[in-house]
Amino acid sequence: MENNRSFPAVYGMVLGLFSILAILLPKLIVLGFLALAVLVGVGLYKRKMTFKLDLLSGLFISLYILYLLYALFTRHPDLAGRYIENKLSFIVLPILFSFRLKEKVNVYWGIVGFLFAVLILLIQSYTAAFGCFFDGGGRACFLASLFSYQHHPSYTSVFLIFAMGLLIYGYRQKLQGFKLYFIIPFLALLFISSILCLSLAGILFLFGLIAVLILVLIYKKWGKLVCLLAGVLAPFVLYFTIVSIPQVEGEWTNAKWYADEYLKDSDAFIKMRKYPMSGTEVRIVMWTVSSKVLKKYPLGVGTGNVDEVL
Repeated sequence: MENNRSFPAVYGMVLGLFSILAILLPKLIVLGFLALAVLVGVGLYKRKMTFKLDLLSGLFISLYILYLLYALFTRHPDLAGRYIENKLSFIVLPILFSFRLKEKVNVYWGIVGFLFAVLILLIQSYTAAFGCFFDGGGRACFLASLFSYQHHPSYTSVFLIFAMGLLIYGYRQKLQGFKLYFIIPFLALLFISSILCLSLAGILFLFGLIAVLILVLIYKKWGKLVCLLAGVLAPFVLYFTIVSIPQVEGEWTNAKWYADEYLKDSDAFIKMRKYPMSGTEVRIVMWTVSSKVLKKYPLGVGTGNVDEVL
């Protein structure tokens, strides 16, 4: 492994620290930004970094500039200021990561830091879930927000799925410590935990990703024709897989029922909703209202005015 004192290795360590703070101590994430900024400053001083802004970073920065420009038209300066503060990551992260190392980044400690944070997150989740269960909470303690109490279940799903990818990457790159006897149980734990989060978006993404990977493997082994046939069958296999898992099937059925009712009569559906609404109901209502606002104000309503208008 590369010398851990080298600048590329230190860069990887800071990425690992950033991951740990973002996943386990999000209120202290400012320290992660500070560490990255200091590292960039040192890298520029030592001439080990160069600035290169890519298209995606430029789009995020442009989006933030739009927030600033539309703040000129706000009727709620306090809310506009809060939006501008909350969206700072749209400009800070793209700029920090636009300073690129001239050498190849040593990502080892960045990957280790991310996986360590996810593992601790799961230990916290299962500890809380078992505690809740033995206090009489039942199986619900292992599901949704009772299980993923630290973050929204959809966000936790993102962490878990990304961790799966890093495990496979580490194994394929033959990184130190990435052995099958460690990777396979960890992958199984991540997969089961992502299902327990009961995020329909996360589950659909996970199974869709698995389907794509399988199709790529089929294409490489048996060619385009077999891959196309498998692609036709994939949606059906995906559907039957989802409905075969009781908890996931319930989420799917509820979402489908709301969608069917909405398509029958969208205005009646919205008028009949009563508080408190489920997450799916809230999304459908907000999407509908937002589409009407977009038609009325195609150029936007001003930063901080959106709550009032909606």
